Amino acid sequence: MPTVQLPAGFGQLSTFVERWALPSTVARMRERDAATMDDIQKFYNHVTPYLQAALEHLKSVPYTDDMNAANRNLLNLCLSIAEIAPAVEWYGQPQVIDGYAGSVLTLTSELP
Repeated sequence: MPTVQLPAGFGQLSTFVERWALPSTVARMRERDAATMDDIQKFYNHVTPYLQAALEHLKSVPYTDDMNAANRNLLNLCLSIAEIAPAVEWYGQPQVIDGYAGSVLTLTSELP
């Protein structure tokens, strides 16, 4: 199995890359919805202590299409934390709701 790449200093997060370093908002939302709260909480608890350092590191990296895999993985982990934080901090469940069940809303267009 190939080694998962992250920037130096973030190797402790490598066990989460395969599952949570996802390339789109839709993929991150689907993974959150499919995960158990135990899995979400474990990811949240392990990654949030590194979040400030990760964001500081990413501020120094140009956000371009050719961003290297290590930095892209770190960015996607941070975006997954943003996706799951409401589940942990507000809702206590993977499905983040805000007054309406998702099944009653119709998506008319999808953003990139």
